[in-house]
Amino acid sequence: MQWVVTALDNPVGVIETISVGQCRFDEIDEAFALEEGEGDRSLVYWRAVHETFFSNEGTFSPNMLLWWETFRLVEVIDEALAARGTELIALEEGEAFALVNEGLSGVSCAGVHNGTEGD
Repeated sequence: MQWVVTALDNPVGVIETISVGQCRFDEIDEAFALEEGEGDRSLVYWRAVHETFFSNEGTFSPNMLLWWETFRLVEVIDEALAARGTELIALEEGEAFALVNEGLSGVSCAGVHNGTEGD
């Protein structure tokens, strides 16, 4: 089991790893993007924000290997943050919709995780 913490190291939950694996960037499919739950949950969005992130890090390649983890939420520690979950997800979905409709120009990876299983 692992702690989930904010950027300021405040604990917000506990998760348990279910599975881990590795695949190439270009092998990611719609089902994976949907399960990860970022933005509008589409493959188009997933590829755009992740390509931008890895390019900014100087490491992007379509055949680069990625590690993934599937987990389940064991315990919520920060009830106040959890209570805002629906609101935060709606904000993220709105941002993703705007990015996709604007051709994904100026995509940022900041704040794209919504805390669903598979992140």
